[in-house]
Amino acid sequence: MANEIERRWLVENPPAEALDHLVLHIEQGYLPTGLRTRKTTVHSDDGRVMVFCHLTVKRRVTGMTNDEVETEVPVEIYSTIAPFIFRKLSKKRRVIPHGNFKIELDEFEDGMFIAEIELKNEDDFV
Repeated sequence: MANEIERRWLVENPPAEALDHLVLHIEQGYLPTGLRTRKTTVHSDDGRVMVFCHLTVKRRVTGMTNDEVETEVPVEIYSTIAPFIFRKLSKKRRVIPHGNFKIELDEFEDGMFIAEIELKNEDDFV
C-alpha cells in the first residue's frame, strides 16, 4: 500500500497556457464496494489511441494523506464490471510541469476546473 499526499484547489480561470497541454480523457466511477474505477483515453499526435483502465482503493489517513492501492486492469475486465459502475463522471486532464512536481488540471463537463498536486510530505510548500 502506498501513501499519497495531495493538495487540491478550485481554479476559476486557468491560464491559457495551462490549457495547451496534452489532454487525457478520463471516465471515472465508483463501484458499490467502494472501489474507484478509471478509464483513461489518450489520443497521440500520430493518431494512435491508447486506453488504460485502473481500479483504485483509497483510505484517508490524516490531513492530505491517503493510503492508496491502484492496479491497472485489462480493458476486458473493465468492460465486464462497467455495468456495475455508478456515480460516473467524465473529465479532461492536463498534466503541467511545476518545478519538481506536476500539476494535474481536471476540467469537468460542467466547466469546473480542479488542480491537484502530489507532494512528498504534508509540509511541502508549492
